[in-house]
Amino acid sequence: MRGSSGETGTRVLFVQNLSAFERVFEAIQDCESLQHVVFLEGEKADGDFALTLAELEERGRALDAEQPELFGRISREAEPEDLATIIYTSGTTGEPKGVMLTHSNLVTNLIDSSDHLAFGEQDVVLSVLPLSHVFERLGMYMYIHHGMSVYFAESLEKIGDNMREVRPTVMLCVPRLFEKIYGRIKEKAAAGGKVKAGLLSWAVGVGKRWAQLVTERRPVPFTLALQHKLASRLVFSKWREGVGGRMRLFVSGGAALPPELGYIFYGAGLPIVQGYGLTETSPVISAGSLEENRIGTSGRPIRNVEVRIAEDGEIEVRGPNIMRGYYNKPDATREVFTA
Repeated sequence: MRGSSGETGTRVLFVQNLSAFERVFEAIQDCESLQHVVFLEGEKADGDFALTLAELEERGRALDAEQPELFGRISREAEPEDLATIIYTSGTTGEPKGVMLTHSNLVTNLIDSSDHLAFGEQDVVLSVLPLSHVFERLGMYMYIHHGMSVYFAESLEKIGDNMREVRPTVMLCVPRLFEKIYGRIKEKAAAGGKVKAGLLSWAVGVGKRWAQLVTERRPVPFTLALQHKLASRLVFSKWREGVGGRMRLFVSGGAALPPELGYIFYGAGLPIVQGYGLTETSPVISAGSLEENRIGTSGRPIRNVEVRIAEDGEIEVRGPNIMRGYYNKPDATREVFTA
C-alpha cells in the first residue's frame, strides 16, 4: 500500500469478500498506513497484506499462547478519557467529520439511557442497522451490557422472514423501516380485495383513536374499547404474528417518526419509543419510555445530560456524553462548542 497516510491512519481494514475489496481498492491504494486487509468470507486477495479471518484468529491464538497476560494488561491500561472510536457523520451539513468518542462518553451514555427501556437477559434482538451508525453502535453496547441475545438480519429484503424466525422482543429501527412495514401491510390488504382493504382501514382508524386516548391518559369510551378488542383479534393479531409474535418494543431514531405511524403501531400493540441524539453526543440526548410514551416527542433528557435552547433556536447540550471533538479538525471543533 502506498501514498498518503489518510485522515485516520488506518492500519487494518475488514472487508466481506473479494468483490467488496475491489469496490474500495481505488480509495485505499494510497493509504500508506494500511498494513492488513482481512477477508471475512471466501478467498483473499494476493499479497502479503491480505489475511483470511481464520488466519487472523490463528495469529490471535498464537499471540495469546506467547503472552497470556497481554489482553488483561491492555484492558487495565485503558483510561476513561482515552479515545474509544471515531465515527463519521453522514455529511448532511457539510463534509463528513470524524467524531472522537471516549470510553467515558460511551459508557456514561449507555448507563444513563439504559433505564428508559427495561432491557434484560430475557430480551431477543434482531439487529438491522449498520454498526457504522452510532445509534446501532450504542444499541449493541446495550445488548452486551444487559446480556441480551442478538441476531443479525440477512438483508433488508429478508427482515420480515428473519423476524418470524428469530421472534425478537426488541428492535432498533429508523422511521423508513416502519413506513415499509405498514406499506407492505396495505399492499397485501389491497391485493385481498375491497373487503380486506376496508377491514384494514376500519381497524387502523379504531387503533389510532384508541392509542391517542391511552397515550394522553384520557378515558376510552366503552364502545371504542370493544371495537379495539375486535380490531386486535381480527387484524392486529396478524401484524404481531408477522413480526414474530413476541415484540414488546420498537425503538426509533435517526429521524423524526411521523406521529400517525406512532399511533398506528401503538394501536396495533406494537409500541414505538422515540429517542433523539447525535453522533457528537454518543448519541442519546433524550429518550421516551413505555410508561411515558408521548407520541410525537422524543422523551425527556436522560440522566446527567442538560439541554437548553439558544436564542437562535438551536438545541445546546452539556454532559459526560459530549465528544472530545472532530478528528484533525480543530476549527470545526471550536465552531460547535460555546464558551
